Amino acid sequence: MVGTVRVLRPYITERGAGGISASRITIIGAGSHFTPGVLRDAMNSQTLSGSKVTLMDLDPESLKLTTRLAKRMIQERRADLEIEATTDRKTALKSADFVITTILVGGLGVCKTDIDIPMKYGVYQTVGDTVGPGGLIRAFRTIPAMVEIAKDMESLCPDAWLFNYSNPLTCLSIAVRETTDVKMVGLCHGIRGTMKTIATFLGMTRDRMNYLAAGINHLTWILDMRISGKDCYPKLREILKTTDLPGWPISSKLFRIFGYFPSPGDRHIAEFFPYFLTDRTEKGARYGLKLREIDRMMEDKRERTGMLQAQADGSQPLGDLTAFSGEEVIRIIESIVDNRNAEFVVNIPNEGFVPNLPDQSIIETHALVGSHGMRGIHVGKMPDALAAITHYRIIQQELTTKAALEGNKQLALQALLLDPMIGSVEDAESMLDELLRASSRYLPQFKESPLRRSSRGSRKPR
Repeated sequence: MVGTVRVLRPYITERGAGGISASRITIIGAGSHFTPGVLRDAMNSQTLSGSKVTLMDLDPESLKLTTRLAKRMIQERRADLEIEATTDRKTALKSADFVITTILVGGLGVCKTDIDIPMKYGVYQTVGDTVGPGGLIRAFRTIPAMVEIAKDMESLCPDAWLFNYSNPLTCLSIAVRETTDVKMVGLCHGIRGTMKTIATFLGMTRDRMNYLAAGINHLTWILDMRISGKDCYPKLREILKTTDLPGWPISSKLFRIFGYFPSPGDRHIAEFFPYFLTDRTEKGARYGLKLREIDRMMEDKRERTGMLQAQADGSQPLGDLTAFSGEEVIRIIESIVDNRNAEFVVNIPNEGFVPNLPDQSIIETHALVGSHGMRGIHVGKMPDALAAITHYRIIQQELTTKAALEGNKQLALQALLLDPMIGSVEDAESMLDELLRASSRYLPQFKESPLRRSSRGSRKPR
């Protein structure tokens, strides 16, 4: 963390080879669309046969639906998996071996203000969950909840692993690292999707491609990719000289400039650079970008809920219950339990794996996973330009996290001004006031008084 020195607990367990049997897995935020896929993976795991999965959500109706669906899936698959459900977090965490979090504090309704308020000031966002004003205010809302979960784990399941899918993933990892000794690992399917897209474009299969990547969540750079030892970059570079990877013009442009392909796709990557989401490009339309449409997402959620209800009731088929969800968390748990020493891309503290990024900063990179825990793989130095881009965002996200943990509005303003999409100091001051007011219900660490006091009143947005 900026300005602090802390001795950190390594991501290594005391558990010896042979692991655990009949694991206890807890999913917090189990009412999300994420849960059915994870349950499908768990049902298909011989390693986790006989395990108990506890579903926890604060919304009793969403929890009830997910539980009914889970029980029907298990019955149809004839899986040896026990399901229980609760709205009480402490009950869910007691004696857990693995905890998976997929929470959205405030729901999609409050996320609409994350997009609408900055738009008044000429700041456009395609996702708004990692960087930019949307990423900042989401960090402020989510960090207190994530820290509470981790602190409960310290007393109720101190040896458990915490696998987090919630955003902003990096900030949440920093917050848990700074406040607890819980072994937290951030997971994202982005790099997997990018490699599948590139492999398909090159006429190959992803499983045959070896790659090396490093960066931070939602801006990871593929430093090397090979098939049977042969470098794939010359072929990709030759093709992308005159064309773009279909649907990814921004990633293709950055590849031509920096020489390495970024992940996980244009809608996330655009928000890390000040060039693609401005009035000059008609809110990103020149690059095929779309602003985050919360209304459409809420309608999609209603449609998906209707489908899940039909599946839970038995009036609609469940689909292929043997299909892999695309998320790695169950495979990671299997690798810990079975001591497989398999390789995954995870978000963990940098312990010299990338020497020209700060030690103990949270980076997205490769690790070997076994009963010993997570052992990061040495990547080596990133190219100078990529390291500079990554380092800058590391500092910004650490500052964002510090502001969230302390409820410090001055630090919050500093973190917001570090984002290159912000037009002026006055814009940042007014925007931050509005964002904090809109999310005040979920910000116990911040006082109610506005950051900026002035007899001039609020500056009129652009």
